[in-house]
Amino acid sequence: MPLINRDFERPFSDSVYQDRLARAQQQMDEEGLDALLLSEPTNQQYLSGYESQSWFTFQMLLVLRDEPQPVFTARNMEERAAEITTWMDNEYVRCYSDDYAPNSLYHPTQWVVELLEEYGYADGRVGIEEESNYLSMGAYDRLKRNLPEASLENASGVVNWLYFKKSEEELEYMREAARITDAAMETTEEVLSAGVRECDAAAAIMQTLMHGTEEYGGDMPKRAPEFGPFHFEFSTRELQDGDVFGVEFAGCRRSYSSPLCRTVHVGEPSSKRYALWEELDEDLQLVLDTVEPGKTCEEVEQTYRENANHPKASRSGYATGLGLTGWGEGTASFTEGDETVLEPGMTFHSNPSIDTLNRSGGVGPERLRMLHSETYVVTEDGCEVFGNYPRKLIVV
Repeated sequence: MPLINRDFERPFSDSVYQDRLARAQQQMDEEGLDALLLSEPTNQQYLSGYESQSWFTFQMLLVLRDEPQPVFTARNMEERAAEITTWMDNEYVRCYSDDYAPNSLYHPTQWVVELLEEYGYADGRVGIEEESNYLSMGAYDRLKRNLPEASLENASGVVNWLYFKKSEEELEYMREAARITDAAMETTEEVLSAGVRECDAAAAIMQTLMHGTEEYGGDMPKRAPEFGPFHFEFSTRELQDGDVFGVEFAGCRRSYSSPLCRTVHVGEPSSKRYALWEELDEDLQLVLDTVEPGKTCEEVEQTYRENANHPKASRSGYATGLGLTGWGEGTASFTEGDETVLEPGMTFHSNPSIDTLNRSGGVGPERLRMLHSETYVVTEDGCEVFGNYPRKLIVV
């Protein structure tokens, strides 16, 4: 049977990727780097357009000082996906054979070294994302040993900060993602009730997140819905009357996510729990009212911490939006010591909470977990919340 030549429309024009590459190379010049080795899948996608769930094996994007296009390398079975999804000419897709698959004799980093030698950068200043979850200690050690003439420099965050401030095209994808998130939260309200298994509710929510809307579909969600402690996977447990918990997930559109948290109460809550939720809503509004251009992230956090009803120990917000394996961007946070100055176009997820089951949560009179959040963009005079789902305690 013939191979299927799948049609694929990249989310941005070639000129957008060319501009991104130019800005990355300018940043490299300011950092004194001749080459930049990107192991973070999100950063690879941002500069190349590459889309595939292949990050479980070694892959890397090489950004070279004088090359007009980046060089993408991955296992050779990913070559077709790279040719379809990236904006580069096929000569810049340089995948390695299984001879380089990690084993006792070879390693794909040796292929990266050969590419650097071929392009003439094996003796230059080479930036590496040392903080990446997708660069093992073994891979870093092999690069260091096999590039004896190069100076390896930590370049973590060099690309992340390039997409911290969004273009209007990117913001529109986040607005579309928020429409999907809203629909999934409506599904949450419909399917949750006493006696329903967490896994069955999660399946219905995931279906909505991937289906999207009638106008556009959703991407694969970056995390499954949660019904327990932070980042805790759903189970076969049946919901019980009196359960109170936070749910968190994000609709995703062309790799841009708009996360949202709400609190669910199974059965009619007491007046005390209603009052707690109202106080939590006040804490969220406090953050939204504080955000404006010119303030620093630290100043937003300080206002929240000094005035919130239930200040939590962890940050009250963080940069969000683009992500292949999550929705945090790894740049600015509303936390003490972060002097990042807010500007229009920056996007955040703020998530006050009452979580007496976890030391990072706020204080409360009983053991429970309540979440509340919004995703938004900083505007000229404050912020624009992307979603339209009501700010309410969900009672099922």
